[in-house]
Amino acid sequence: MFSSGMAIPYFAQLIANSKVVRFALALPSSSFSYLIALILGLFFVRLFFYVFYASKTWKKKEDLTFQDLNNLCVKTNQKLPFFTILIPALEEAEVIASTIQRVAQINYPSDCYQIRVIVDEKEKLRAKSNQITTRQVVEDLINKFRNQPQCPKLNLLEVPYDFDGYLNGQCLSKEVPSTKGRALNYALSQKDEITDFYAFFDAEAGPNPGSFLAVAKSYLLNNKNIVFQLPVYQIRNFWSLNAFCKVAALSQCFSHQYVLPFIFIFMPFIGGTNLFIHRSVILKNGGFDNTILTEDIELGVRLYVEQDLWPIYLPYPSTEQTPPTLSAYHKQRYRWGFGLMQTMQKLFRQLKETQEQKSKEKHQRIKKMIYSLSVHGPIDWILYYPLTLAATLLFLMRVFKSAFISFILYHFSTLTLVPWNPLNDALSLILVFIPIPTLVFLIVLLKHYWSYINHATATFTDKRKQLINLAFFVLFGAPLSMSYYVFPYVHAFFNFVFHPHQQTVWIKTQRTKEVLT
Repeated sequence: MFSSGMAIPYFAQLIANSKVVRFALALPSSSFSYLIALILGLFFVRLFFYVFYASKTWKKKEDLTFQDLNNLCVKTNQKLPFFTILIPALEEAEVIASTIQRVAQINYPSDCYQIRVIVDEKEKLRAKSNQITTRQVVEDLINKFRNQPQCPKLNLLEVPYDFDGYLNGQCLSKEVPSTKGRALNYALSQKDEITDFYAFFDAEAGPNPGSFLAVAKSYLLNNKNIVFQLPVYQIRNFWSLNAFCKVAALSQCFSHQYVLPFIFIFMPFIGGTNLFIHRSVILKNGGFDNTILTEDIELGVRLYVEQDLWPIYLPYPSTEQTPPTLSAYHKQRYRWGFGLMQTMQKLFRQLKETQEQKSKEKHQRIKKMIYSLSVHGPIDWILYYPLTLAATLLFLMRVFKSAFISFILYHFSTLTLVPWNPLNDALSLILVFIPIPTLVFLIVLLKHYWSYINHATATFTDKRKQLINLAFFVLFGAPLSMSYYVFPYVHAFFNFVFHPHQQTVWIKTQRTKEVLT
């Protein structure tokens, strides 16, 4: 009878005679794997440099009070700046109420700021008969706020379906595609003499209570400080994310806290949320470019090119959601990548114009921005993506050699292409992919950002299961999927190369339901 004990050596010998197997085993991957490990190790080491550099900024964070600001106003003979908070919300009925309530709780006098939610008329026109729209939710809160004197003023703006999208634009009597820049330009077009600063937040944002005091203090101390970009932690819905997106959320938090202060040396980064701009600046520069997917990045670049303005980074983070699925993650990152390419395309056109006009200073600033966006955009993507693919390939080869071929064929066949060396194979796996240090690093990050997570959405048992799944993913799944973290940017780059004139539409980020805590 043909037993399993006889089958193993039989199939082992059969596999040993395979040309494909012999080719895979004969690949001289050791030197290449150590090179990849060295490069990935350098990527990991640079994180410590970011922490060291950014720590100087975070040490300056203050616990400000209104009394501190009031004393400063008296000392400098100035009034407290008035803020208008703009929240563009397209089909955000599920999250907009909790967002408004969080914004209403910031540490700033309620009579010195107002909340303005911007909805799109097309949402109302396309809504089903029993569907609750964003407009209805906001209107209910407006009525509620009227009966609570301590609440700030809340109002609603609805962008007409045919608004052309430009600052102080017009209605065209035909439907115009919705974009975030178009909605914001409609709001900026309204007469608003009372406002000193516009504060921009996404529809699921959770502002830092002290951020408004920090911006006001910086402005009162120096009236030239008129553009502020504060960090954003996209981690509040951590317990609603799959393992892949959990890693992305923790990475994004680390990036905004520790990498962004370093990036600000080279690039006037504006992220579009937790953003504060003086009214005179944004109106003078024509508002947002509604033809570009990343209207925020483009505005930051334009402010530098046109007025030599550079945003100020203040260490007061707000919170947001991370896309909960792989598909939603791809859409969001693709939009960021494609919008950056659109911004670069616009810069190249301006570079030619300034050369013809012989505007040297502006020409040099445009060249600097093209260089900065290229290095932190397509060059970084194109270099990093094949590196992660190579690392994944090496991981598969090591598993193939050590876990199957090197063991089974060593014991059950005469094949001796690769002697079994479990210690070397184990060390090479750790060296190339460092999954264990990565897991430790993510645990440290999770502990660090724990207080920014909305814990009301999961039970203790559910949290424990999710953390175990996350650990298994980092150790075994992440080495296979690490290349996908940058893939949406690479996808956007090549799609832009072949389709540079793709129509710009509002790519809505998928949200998860929240319980207000």
